[in-house]
Amino acid sequence: MKKSFILTLMFLTMAGSMTIKSQTKSMTIRENRSVNLKKYVPKGDYSGITRIGENTYAVVSDNESHDGFYKFNINIDPVSGEIQSVENIGFYHSETVGRDAECIAYNPIRNTLYIGGERNNSIVEFTLEGKTTGLRSGNLMPDARTNLGMESLCFDQSRKLLWTMSESTFKTDNEGNFSESTNGVANMLRLTAYDTDFNKLREYAYKAESPENMKNASSYVIGVSDIEALDDGRLLIMEREAFVPKIKYGAWTKTKLYLVDPSVGTALGKSDVLNSQSLFLTKTLLWSCSTTMSFNGLNWANYEGMCLGPKLEDGSQTIILISDSQSRYKGVLQDWIKTLVLSEE
Repeated sequence: MKKSFILTLMFLTMAGSMTIKSQTKSMTIRENRSVNLKKYVPKGDYSGITRIGENTYAVVSDNESHDGFYKFNINIDPVSGEIQSVENIGFYHSETVGRDAECIAYNPIRNTLYIGGERNNSIVEFTLEGKTTGLRSGNLMPDARTNLGMESLCFDQSRKLLWTMSESTFKTDNEGNFSESTNGVANMLRLTAYDTDFNKLREYAYKAESPENMKNASSYVIGVSDIEALDDGRLLIMEREAFVPKIKYGAWTKTKLYLVDPSVGTALGKSDVLNSQSLFLTKTLLWSCSTTMSFNGLNWANYEGMCLGPKLEDGSQTIILISDSQSRYKGVLQDWIKTLVLSEE
């Protein structure tokens, strides 16, 4: 979703690591430092990222005039998982007008990219040269609220599934109630699997966290900002909440990463409507971070995009997060990228 709130302040990121039990394995996530993209790539509204080669990634920005993607070379230390360098290769695009690109996924089987646009809640397939293949979906979320629809997308290569979820509750679910800045309502969302021709295969109920904010806001956003598939079919779900008061001071964001396993969930029926009695997927918190106003802080990281990076020498999995800075608003906000390291024992 394109953020309308204006921040003329600086933020300090604070986060830690967590250990959780997933199935029979112990899972630990470790956070590396954030890297400022200012000296590496042009300013942008970076909203999605996917890996397409050893150190090559496709990145979408949600405020481009044409439908397409950037290519970045991202070098990651094979031991620590720290980002060593980022290089912009260029912007690859079609002649189609931009669709508010919010999410992107790579299909290595077809060697193509899927880009989800929130303007019409559709997915379009692209070649790696930035041209459309002719394969595109219709509106996959006709019941989504304006600017609160398609925000996340990933491709599960082993199962040949495209997964997506709306940012906020559909108008037809939860009696029309959805998260706002003062109502305390938790979003009820539909996690949906499609085949590569965009045929819906199955759908699950996912309940987001209740808003932590209960104050009037100048600007406020909350919802799922991206999803990613692990090798075993489990999914990472990134939830994000951002609160900005009228005076700006005291603004904050919170980002949380959850793990879900659709294979042990109960699929929704075609006529099911989400409500408090729905069978929601079980989710486990892996990691969280908070950013808040600080006079001596330098980091503002509105994380919107996420993908898997390379595996490290010890076998652990890197996860790359990229933030949307609203094109580095007035030189205060910055584009940030960071890695998390996911380990299992």
